[in-house]
Amino acid sequence: MPEIRPNKEASCSEPSPQRCEMPNTLPGGLHPSNRNTIDWNSKGAIVYGSHNLLFVVDAFTCKRVQTIDHHSTAIDHVYWSPPFSITEQARSEDHRIASSDISGQIIISEPIYGSKRCQFSHAASKVLNMKWLVWKDESRDFLLSLHSGDCLILWGTDYGEKIWSVNYTTPLFDLATDPFNACNAAFSSSGCNIMMCSDINLTNAPSNSCRTVTICEDQVKSGTSIQSIAYHNAYRNILFVVNHSQVHCFHTELFAVLFSSSLEPNLISWLCCSSRDAIFSVQASGSVTLRVGTFSANDERADAQLGLEKLATGDIQRHGTQQRAVGAALCPVTQSSIAVLFSTGRVVFWQLTSEDFAVLDYRQSFIEDYLAFGKDLKTSPIGELSIQQTGFLDALSSGVSCLRMRPMDDLGKDTDDSLDLSSFGSAHLVAIGSHSGILHLVDVFTCDIIREFSVQSSPIKCLEWGGTYTVLTAGYNHSLSTAQIVRNDIFATDIRTGVKRRIRPEGDESPVTLLRVSFYQCYLALAFQREPLEIWDLKGLRLLRRMSKTCPLIVDMAWSCKHHGIKTTEDGGLSIYRENLVVLDSDNRLYHVVVKGLHVKDGKEVNTQYFEKDGHSQMPTLGTVLVCEILVCAKVW
Repeated sequence: MPEIRPNKEASCSEPSPQRCEMPNTLPGGLHPSNRNTIDWNSKGAIVYGSHNLLFVVDAFTCKRVQTIDHHSTAIDHVYWSPPFSITEQARSEDHRIASSDISGQIIISEPIYGSKRCQFSHAASKVLNMKWLVWKDESRDFLLSLHSGDCLILWGTDYGEKIWSVNYTTPLFDLATDPFNACNAAFSSSGCNIMMCSDINLTNAPSNSCRTVTICEDQVKSGTSIQSIAYHNAYRNILFVVNHSQVHCFHTELFAVLFSSSLEPNLISWLCCSSRDAIFSVQASGSVTLRVGTFSANDERADAQLGLEKLATGDIQRHGTQQRAVGAALCPVTQSSIAVLFSTGRVVFWQLTSEDFAVLDYRQSFIEDYLAFGKDLKTSPIGELSIQQTGFLDALSSGVSCLRMRPMDDLGKDTDDSLDLSSFGSAHLVAIGSHSGILHLVDVFTCDIIREFSVQSSPIKCLEWGGTYTVLTAGYNHSLSTAQIVRNDIFATDIRTGVKRRIRPEGDESPVTLLRVSFYQCYLALAFQREPLEIWDLKGLRLLRRMSKTCPLIVDMAWSCKHHGIKTTEDGGLSIYRENLVVLDSDNRLYHVVVKGLHVKDGKEVNTQYFEKDGHSQMPTLGTVLVCEILVCAKVW
């Protein structure tokens, strides 16, 4: 008998009374195993997986409202619990999320408080798919899971106990349950074969002798060519089997293929409606297509034809080369709203509309407003249909490299307050750089991405604020040669307009390593790997001084936050800023470089106790440099 490893400490059915203050996590790019980890419930909440985290999104506001962190490995399946029946109104607010990860752990979570109800697994197996089992409107507490090794298990989700399990001799890869009869289930098998099971119940395990049907001839023998299987939610006994280039409509009672229809390549989701004979399909490019069933018959029965007709398509605009759709979910209430999940972590929302009923707000229109079902059993469009993008939920680019908080001291001092307040107001922003050269502005209180700028083609290595509305970035692409000669990209970007300016000309040189902005945000210090220090006038973007070749290699540097000053000319027209730059070299020697106006004085060495004969740095943090600078700065000021 296989072992069960329930988490007894997390098996409590009552959630923790302390509410989690969420969201506190901003997602980035998805893990490859996060494919199709998205689901939509009847309350308008969407859950999707990003690496080992679950994010709950409010579809009404397009905002992340909860983050659930219980998995230790990447999540590969996630499903909302089905809505409760009329007889269970006392539990109508008892929402649950079932999720599994690549290590085989299944966790039942409570989304409102972010608590874990129970955790269980089947020893040495991976979850291939799982579905909530709705048994005769009596309970929603059972989970049916298909595990590697061709094992089907029914779990009780209150305490994670195994009710029954059955091992099949046929290789199985995917699972679909009948929405009209909980006793029926379909499995994808090797090649283009499916296996039908019709004796699932709560008390006894089903027999392992099920009927296997070949849908079409296929050369794949060791694996499966079936991409997905799904029951039709509007008609009984209809099963859709999707392979690489076709969809086959299979009748589960007649054991016959009713028709086959060609599909666009790279299909990722096949979403069936329940109130109309309509299906939404989503491609890897992110495009969404609406199809309806067609039926034509003459007096001769041999002329009767079944098929699918394409009515509308929505294509994503400004599609990036690295942006690939990996999952999609259909709203179970309206059945006219679709959420598409991309590999970058972005969620795009689509809405079915028509020229007669152009409503884009969520829950303001339903599938019945766009598709009519006549007495001739035909589904026809109402007006000219289209699929429109209504919103999106952004995510960070993969590979975050650096971040800096926005300075708030000078907020509101500029004269052009109308543009500033309309853009950002007094928001507390953090600038985040990525390896893809994209700069994100994030509100730290709401975890919302306010702006996104494609600043440079190289990775952002250094990032600083040059003022309340200016961000300085520096980076380079790694050289393919051993000479370590690169072309540095150093830009100043206005976050209000998105306009960027190159600070210094591009040329073959040593890589930039440090970028520091002075206290009054007047001067910019640039350190390179094998070239001397540069001091720039930040307001005029001009070079004030490049140190001599004898300048030592710089390990770290910081502008003084204590020793600085401002002098005004006699006529009161100009202000002369005097600031102090503290520099630490590779031999633990400390230097002070004084900048006054447009003049840069030679650096003066200050003796410190942070010296070691082998020449390795003894200063672990930048804070140590600043403390040491404050203690000895009076000697050179």
